[in-house]
Amino acid sequence: MSVAELGLALTSGPSGLRASLRDLESELLLASGNVSEPLPSLPDEVVEAIAQEMGHRTVRLWLQADEEVRDASWESLTLKTLGGTPLGLTPGLRLVHESASVAKTKPLNVGGTPRVLIVSANPANAIYPRLESAANEVHSVATAFDSSENRRCHVESLVSASVPKLKSTLSKWKPNVFHFVGHGDMDANGGFLVFEGTSERLYGCDLGRLLIRAGTRMAILSGCFTASGTGSVAETLIEQGIECVIGMRGTLDDGASHLFARALYAALAEGSSVDEAVWQGRKAISGSPTNWSVPVLIARRPLSALFPVQRSAQRRTNLTGDPNAFVGRANEKAELRRVLADPRRRLTTVHGLGGMGKTRLCREIARESVSRFDAVWSIDCESVTHVDELFPSIAATIRVTGTGNYEEVIADAIGQDRVLLLLDGLDTANPELSSRIDHLLDSCPQLRILATSREPLDSKHARRVELGPMAFPARGRSEAMRLFLDAAEHASPGFRLRDGDRPIVQNLLSNLDGIPLAIILVAGRLAYLDVRTLASLAQDDVYGAAAGLESEGRHSTLERALRGSFEALDEEERLLMRDLSVFRGGFTFEDASAIMGDAFGLLRGIGQLRRRGLLSLQPMRSEHRYRVLHTVRTYLKRVASVEPPCHVRLAHAEHYALDAVMVRKQLDSGDWASGNARLWSENGNYDAALSFAAKIGENRLIVSFATALARPYYEAGAMLEFERLGECCADIDEDNLRIEMDGLRGSHARRNGNPLRAHSIWLARAERCMKVGRFDDYADSLLDCADLALELDQTQKAQELLDQVDSPASEYSPLVRAGYMLVRARLSLQQGDLRSALDGAQEAEALAERVADHRLTPYLWRALAEVYRKVGDLPRSERMARRLVAEALVAGYYQSAGSGLLELSETLESMNRLDSAAEAIAVANAIPSSVSSVLRNASSARYRTFDSRHGSGLLTAFDDRLKMSLWTIVAAKIGDEYSHN
Repeated sequence: MSVAELGLALTSGPSGLRASLRDLESELLLASGNVSEPLPSLPDEVVEAIAQEMGHRTVRLWLQADEEVRDASWESLTLKTLGGTPLGLTPGLRLVHESASVAKTKPLNVGGTPRVLIVSANPANAIYPRLESAANEVHSVATAFDSSENRRCHVESLVSASVPKLKSTLSKWKPNVFHFVGHGDMDANGGFLVFEGTSERLYGCDLGRLLIRAGTRMAILSGCFTASGTGSVAETLIEQGIECVIGMRGTLDDGASHLFARALYAALAEGSSVDEAVWQGRKAISGSPTNWSVPVLIARRPLSALFPVQRSAQRRTNLTGDPNAFVGRANEKAELRRVLADPRRRLTTVHGLGGMGKTRLCREIARESVSRFDAVWSIDCESVTHVDELFPSIAATIRVTGTGNYEEVIADAIGQDRVLLLLDGLDTANPELSSRIDHLLDSCPQLRILATSREPLDSKHARRVELGPMAFPARGRSEAMRLFLDAAEHASPGFRLRDGDRPIVQNLLSNLDGIPLAIILVAGRLAYLDVRTLASLAQDDVYGAAAGLESEGRHSTLERALRGSFEALDEEERLLMRDLSVFRGGFTFEDASAIMGDAFGLLRGIGQLRRRGLLSLQPMRSEHRYRVLHTVRTYLKRVASVEPPCHVRLAHAEHYALDAVMVRKQLDSGDWASGNARLWSENGNYDAALSFAAKIGENRLIVSFATALARPYYEAGAMLEFERLGECCADIDEDNLRIEMDGLRGSHARRNGNPLRAHSIWLARAERCMKVGRFDDYADSLLDCADLALELDQTQKAQELLDQVDSPASEYSPLVRAGYMLVRARLSLQQGDLRSALDGAQEAEALAERVADHRLTPYLWRALAEVYRKVGDLPRSERMARRLVAEALVAGYYQSAGSGLLELSETLESMNRLDSAAEAIAVANAIPSSVSSVLRNASSARYRTFDSRHGSGLLTAFDDRLKMSLWTIVAAKIGDEYSHN
């Protein structure tokens, strides 16, 4: 930047304030001698002289003022002919307060690797209150160089600073630039900064001596009144020999200080001169008239860039561009950027199972970092089998030669330069390697190392970043889905998902465990396969689908990527990995210990497998769950031909049979939240245990699983699991099992449109119940048959069945008695006796309240909602339907929740509350068809009926909203309203 250096000397005298434009050899009289009043514009002659230079270059105006006028806000002085812009904000004009008390010095640039010490003190007492934005300003300074080409500045922070801490840090750190964030003030002894402890005061003269001893050349004082005139901290520092000081004339708002600092350092980092950077800082807060004029720059000539940028310098790197766009890993990239910016952790290990994309991620981060470092080198460590081979590889890559110790040669070559080494595939981790890397880091204070490995390195400098599978949630466009689509587009240009393909791809991503390498290799098959064929292939043989090309290298196939992790295990670890593969969907340490024993050895073994990425960790609210990935289990079984032995699988089946019984007890006692959480977290283990029990004919275990889980599966709409239980226990004639399963099988037949089969099953169930003395279940079976008869308009048959139950005997439970009254009320409805129907419904509701947490009450609320609606008591009908939705959701009974939503929509439509009715229908229609095909058919029919009556506008509006939210969330809000009705 071309700069015209102009000087303006300002003095006060008997005839008023005088000004001399020294470098222009002219002397002019200012119009006012009262500087406490608002200052007028400069005379036209002065303005024209400045404007003449500003026409073709920036003017740096050095302002000298005597003690009487020094305190005036010269930054606020306006130039009439330039539109009344204040001096401090005028484009092309940079205002510097010049100190005349010292001689000129060499240009102000610190060279080498600049060091900035930012000191924060926040005493937070009655006199000096807490500065809420102090942390923001510290962060602004610490991160100012991240987005700049000039990233060589080393920033150190001292927070909660006391005077002793400051003295110690200055003597060790010796910063070129001192930045203070906190309170400043003045008393009779002069200006001072306030530190923590007992509100210690550090006067300018004492601070100056400390800074001069430390070799500090510039100070930035972000504290009130630090540059408020004669005797201020800023003036005192200048007088003692500090070359440049930025201080505050008055009070700078807490919120504006970090904005000023951010713009100031951003400009300094780009190589701007200090006065230019101050102008940029003022500009950043120019929207506030009370803030922008507060910062003051006091300096000694000459003034130059603090951190010169060598923009033409050639950065040294062996990294080349990647033709493929980097997809996903946004959180991991952000974390690695933060870690690399942290001076306390100069070795970062990105570790995890093979195929997770460690190399690709770290190369992307390294490429981003080229402008921050003097050199960035990537070293392929795949062929390094011993620690002695690593350092010659580094030396060869960074192109240094020498004799003697390779570490010393590398350290001498790097020296004080800011260098990033990417050690890719460093899988020879051991204490000796860590020690030698530590020594290299200690020898090169600006060196950073980013390493990829299957397990983390142990080092005093190290920070570990584990790279696990990509996320693939069922909703939204996940990173795994984006990667699949990107790879598919490369394999088959123009590729697009067809209708119905997205769920298939979601299941495919699940089979691939979200492993990036597997996703890319499998998507490559789309060059000659369609999505459905590919998914079927991966279901049967994930390693065949992810075989990739016939090429060498650890990333050519999924099998090759995982092989190294297994080969690194010792025999004891391999046996443990084999045994842990018995778990499906995850396990806790307590689960593994219950099955395998030896808690201490198990804990050590799990820790080793975690280090190597063979077990993923799923932190839960109350426990940690480990998971063996599907791809890892498949590798053990199909590639390594290793499966858990029979005694481990039997112990696993015994453990989870007991667990299933415990879950059923939780659900039956009303603890639905705990029971459902455990049910679905252990569903994979239940399935694996049931399969093994069926394989070895262990009927005792099969009965435990069926009696515990059949109803929860059925009510949740998990029909695949329910039918699998039915298949496994079909040949077991055990009374408790048959009573449980036949009740549900009858309901299943009724829901699927087979009333005759349902009737037959329930009658046989009633007979069995009578024989074994299960009278509640006997009555329940006959009531089911009576209710079915009413649905078929067989009122006489329904009456006969009710007569068999007889009037509810006192030994029947409240639940059965409530069911009896409801069927009787429905019979009264069909006979046109609304009064009796209402009386029966009210009695049934009173009985149902006594069993409000029972697993069967959702049926009662649905039936009550229907009866109340048909007798015309719509408010009660609404309340029952909303209650059904609420309690069914908590219990995980999604079929019942959907039925409640449809029943509620009927009631709301009868009340002419069409918006609310449309919402209930739209939510019911959003319930996945996998929950219940019968429910889906019913919701679709209700949707069409409502649409034909009232138009599609209401429904489509809610359909659009549901695309942005889970149906369960909206349904829960609908259900929660029952308590307010």
